[in-house]
Amino acid sequence: NADERQLWLEKYAKTGPYRLLVAEENKQILGYVSSHRYREHTAFAKTIETSIYLVPECQGKGVGSALYTRLFEELSKQD
Repeated sequence: NADERQLWLEKYAKTGPYRLLVAEENKQILGYVSSHRYREHTAFAKTIETSIYLVPECQGKGVGSALYTRLFEELSKQD
């Protein structure tokens, strides 16, 4: 539902290590990549996990590679 999706989106920021990037073309979402906290334990405070989703029609067309490239460029600027 919309409330759950809003809570999910609020976990991400425009800066910092927790990001959500979306690929779109002609107002159609092609996929997304995200980085989020790996574990709650303080030993993992600087460790992130990544996830990616692509619509089936975009798989194998470079969209995922472009998303990961951009995400890693952004994350390289973080502590």
